Amino acid sequence: ELVRGDITSRADLETALDGVSRVFHAAAEARDGQPAETYDAVNRQAVATLLDLARDRGVERLVHTSSYFAIGRTGEPRSSADQVVDEYWTHDPGDMHDAHEQSKYDAENSLNQRVSLGEPVLALIPTMMYGPEARPVTGPGGLAKGNRIVAMLARHAKGGCGAMPGDGRQLWNLAHVEDVAAAHVAVMDADDASGVWPPPRWTHWHYLCGGENVRLGELFQRFGALTGVAPPPPKG
Repeated sequence: ELVRGDITSRADLETALDGVSRVFHAAAEARDGQPAETYDAVNRQAVATLLDLARDRGVERLVHTSSYFAIGRTGEPRSSADQVVDEYWTHDPGDMHDAHEQSKYDAENSLNQRVSLGEPVLALIPTMMYGPEARPVTGPGGLAKGNRIVAMLARHAKGGCGAMPGDGRQLWNLAHVEDVAAAHVAVMDADDASGVWPPPRWTHWHYLCGGENVRLGELFQRFGALTGVAPPPPKG
């Protein structure tokens, strides 16, 4: 059943939750260059409202789709260049890139507070997702704003990527969208002998949902091998 509404409207969220016992929250403002107020309203305030309503209505399980923006970047000077992080890694508040990143970080804090109160909520943190879209797409401009990897490669194939971002040595963690979706279902359906969800054996309130670490230069080389499109030169 499709219920249309505004994610920032408490009344619309209440309507969407009627008769619902399990919730996947996957809505977000992912477009670049939006006002700070928009990111805050969609990515933080709406999450806090949803968590309030889920608690008040006795929702049994809520999985919140977070973002790698919420945990921040790795690399020097904070870590070694090739450090691979896990769930213990936390964002450096002094290294906030923009209002979008701030809003995702703040939403994670709201959810963490609910976990500390024993509410049945948990966050998954997809890394850089890529993959096909469920709707027809006629060109790079029609891709979802969160489908950044495919959009970048599609622009490059059309000659619109004049230079590689950075020097090509930086590591990006890529996760196929179908694997991310399967992870969400597996988490939601997890059972435990204790009858508690999330299971007590899970020691974190959020989990990275990632795939393969790939250097950016290698990604373009693989793409070139498949398509015959030569990699762009490194920037600078």
